[in-house]
Amino acid sequence: MKIRLSLLLTAFTLATSTVLMACSPCGALSNVTQNVNGTNLELTFTSNAGWNCCYNVQIEIVCATSNFTGIANYTSSQICFNGGTGPSTTNTLALPYPLTVIDLSGFCPGEYKWRAAETGCGIFTPTFNFTVSGASPIVLNASVVDDTICVADNTQLGALATGGCNNGTMSYSWSPSTGLSNPNIANPVAAPTTTTTYTVTATESGSCTAPQTQDITITVNPLPTASISGTTQICDGDDAPLVTLTGANATAPYTILYSINGVAQTAVVTSGNSATVTAPNTPPGSYTFELISVQDASNTQCSQNQIGDVNVLVYPLPVVNAGPEQVICEPNDFSPSEVTLNGSGAATYTWDNGVLDGVPFVPPVGTTTYTVTGTDVNGCTDTDQMTVTALTLPVANGLPDNLYGNAPIEVTFSNLSQDASNYSWNFGDGNTANTTTLTDVSNNYTSPGVYTVTLIASNGICMDSWTIDIEVIPPMVVDPTNIFTPNGDGSNDEYHLIVRYAEFFEAIILNRWGNYISSIDGVNDGWNGKTEGGKDVDDGVYFIKYKATDFNGKEIEGHTFFHLIR
Repeated sequence: MKIRLSLLLTAFTLATSTVLMACSPCGALSNVTQNVNGTNLELTFTSNAGWNCCYNVQIEIVCATSNFTGIANYTSSQICFNGGTGPSTTNTLALPYPLTVIDLSGFCPGEYKWRAAETGCGIFTPTFNFTVSGASPIVLNASVVDDTICVADNTQLGALATGGCNNGTMSYSWSPSTGLSNPNIANPVAAPTTTTTYTVTATESGSCTAPQTQDITITVNPLPTASISGTTQICDGDDAPLVTLTGANATAPYTILYSINGVAQTAVVTSGNSATVTAPNTPPGSYTFELISVQDASNTQCSQNQIGDVNVLVYPLPVVNAGPEQVICEPNDFSPSEVTLNGSGAATYTWDNGVLDGVPFVPPVGTTTYTVTGTDVNGCTDTDQMTVTALTLPVANGLPDNLYGNAPIEVTFSNLSQDASNYSWNFGDGNTANTTTLTDVSNNYTSPGVYTVTLIASNGICMDSWTIDIEVIPPMVVDPTNIFTPNGDGSNDEYHLIVRYAEFFEAIILNRWGNYISSIDGVNDGWNGKTEGGKDVDDGVYFIKYKATDFNGKEIEGHTFFHLIR
C-alpha cells in the first residue's frame, strides 16, 4: 500500500530532529549529490557553516511539476563543529554530513524534485530531479458514443480513471479543446467540424505519478450538397425535358428529395453522383423543381436541407387557322384567277406547295390541300389545312326536239352541256330527272301550257343553268261543215272545215260521181264553189276527202259530204 509523501516526510523529520543552536553566519552546502540506489535516495552534503555550532540539512521533496513551498519534509543527521561550543567560536573547516538515505519504497512511481538548505541558513542547493520507476497505478479508459459523425452533429466523450497512489481526486483534460463543450470534464460533448483525435489526460491530485493519456479519434464525415439543373422552355407536347440532380462533397450515391410546385416527390437515388428525372411536357404551365434535402451513402448517412430550383416552362401551342375553304369557278375562256392564303393565330406562317403567306398565286385546276405551319413568339408551332378548288365553270346547254306541240306531246331534250358531271332537269310541270352523263331525257306533256324547262349542269362545286320554254297547245280539232252558199253575198261564200291547232291541212273536192273538182291546201284555206278552171259548179251534194296534220306530226284523215246552195 502506497503511503502519502507528506506523512512519510513528517515522520522522518520527527524521528531525526534534535535541539539546534542558533548559529550564524552560514555558508552554502557543497558536495551536494544524489544517487537512487534501488528504493533508496542517497544524498550527500558538506557543510561550510563557519561556526562552532551544530547543524542539519532540511530537505524539501515535491512532485517535479509542483512548486517548492519552503517547508522541509526531510531532515538529515546533525553535525557539530568542535562539539558545537557556541556561536562565538568560528570554524573554517568544511564538515561532511553523514550519508542521508531516504526510503523511496512508499513513493508512487513518478517524477520528483528536491532542494535543501542548512539549518538557519537560507541558501538552497540547486534543484535535483529523480524518478521513481514503475508503472503508473492510474488506469484510464476513454470511450465515445459514436466515433463517426456528420458535420454539425455531436457525440459524447467519456473518460474514467481508477487506481492512483493516494485515492486522490482525478482531474481530466482534453486536447485539443476545439469542438468540446468543456475540455476539463470527464465527459464533454464533442462537435468537431473535421476529423479530430482527442487526447484525454487523467491526473491524480496530490500525487506525483505521471498523468495517463488516451487518444480517441472522431471521424467527421462532410455534409453532402446537391445542385439542380435543367431550366428550360418547351412547347406543349415536345419531348419531355430532363432535370438533373447532382450530389457532391460526400459519399455517393446520394438520395435527393425534391418537390414540384411545392409538392414533395419520391426521393431519387443517384447513379454515381447524378440522377435525372423527367419533367412534364403537358399540360402547359410552369413547373418549378426545388431541392429539399440530400443524404449521402456513408455509414452516418449525413444529410442536410438544400436550396436551389429550376423552372420548366411549357408553352401552349398556338391555335393556327388556315382560313376558309376557297372555291373558284371560272369560265374556260378567261385567264385563271389568283387566290391569297392568310394564316392566323400565330406570329409567322409557312405554307406548303410553294405558297407564301399573303402573296397571291394561281392554284392548279382541281382540289388542292394546303397546310400552314404557324409559329408563335415562343417558337411553338401548330398546323391547319384548307383546300382550294379551282374548276372550270360548267356550261349548261340543251336542245329540245320540239318547242311547240299539241298535247299530249313527248319532248326529248339533248344535253349539250360542257365541263360538268351532274345534270339536273326540271321540266316545268313537276317532273324532274337527274343524270351523270350527257344522256338525252324526255318528258311527256299532257296539258296545254307554256312550260319553262331548266337544266342545271354541275361539276359537284361549280354550276350553270340553261332554260327554255316549251309551249303545249290543245289537241288538234277537225270539224267539217255541211253547207255553204257561194252566192257572193259575203256570207258563207267559201266552204271551210273548222280546223284548230293543226299545222298542215289538205283536201280534195269530188262531185257525187267521184270526179275531182278542186283542192284545199292550208289550214286556213277554203273552196269557193268553182272548179280549178274558175267555173261555178252546180248546186248539189259534194264530197270532201281531207287530211290534217298537227304540230306533233299526227295525221287525221276523213271524208264527208256537204251541200252547195247558191
